[in-house]
Amino acid sequence: MNVGQGFFNEQVTIPMDKARLRIVGSGICKTIIDGTNLVGDGITMNSFLNSVENLSVQNFSSSGINITNSTNTLDKVVVKNNNEDGVMISDSGETTSLLNQCEAIRNRRNGFNGSESDLNYFIRNKASQNQSHGFTSEDVNVFLFNDAKQNGLNGLSFVDENICIENCALNNKSNGFIAEDDDNLWFLNKAIGNSLNGIDTEFDCNIIWGNVCNNNKGDGIKLVSEDNRVIKNICQMNRGNGIQLNEEVESIIDHNCIENNLEAGILL
Repeated sequence: MNVGQGFFNEQVTIPMDKARLRIVGSGICKTIIDGTNLVGDGITMNSFLNSVENLSVQNFSSSGINITNSTNTLDKVVVKNNNEDGVMISDSGETTSLLNQCEAIRNRRNGFNGSESDLNYFIRNKASQNQSHGFTSEDVNVFLFNDAKQNGLNGLSFVDENICIENCALNNKSNGFIAEDDDNLWFLNKAIGNSLNGIDTEFDCNIIWGNVCNNNKGDGIKLVSEDNRVIKNICQMNRGNGIQLNEEVESIIDHNCIENNLEAGILL
């Protein structure tokens, strides 16, 4: 289904009995779904194996896009100025949605909210100036090459068993990255200029390898629990410590470059 150029003041719902639809706009600046004076979400995806591409969704009283079923795709979609989340994945469990090259800008809650779902793929998306988190998710999600900038809370916030590779968290009002449970992987990410810590891990058995955590107002990397591996990271010019460990933490800290932090290089 191709959608031409235009400004559409309406809501779109894909019902449960209409799976495998592909809705393609004419471009993010050309096809605009606008929610001014409407109540609810902009686009609601109630069935599976649908795709929404190349358009913008803005100014809705709830979320820009609400995905309530599994295996859906968003590609090159902009969600901005919505009263709740830019994108909400509200189907609980293993939804296996793909979000590729989307942007969430100035939404009043999160940019991308997958906090009720698992097994989603976030690739080359951007979340900026949202009032809560840039990205928030539950378990077993994959984050590749995303940017989270100037969000009101954390850049990327997740729970456990997430894979996070080559993402950037810049100038967020809380942590750059935070994990609230165990078994997460951070590899080759950048956390720079955030108001708290660059990377904050609340539980154990995480791998933090090859990341750059510079110029944060708290610690470059903060470990709360044990059995983490922190290897070959760069932690420079943070206002707190380069790496902070709880005094009872038993972790591997090896081959990190730690320079010019205001407090300790490594605080045990």
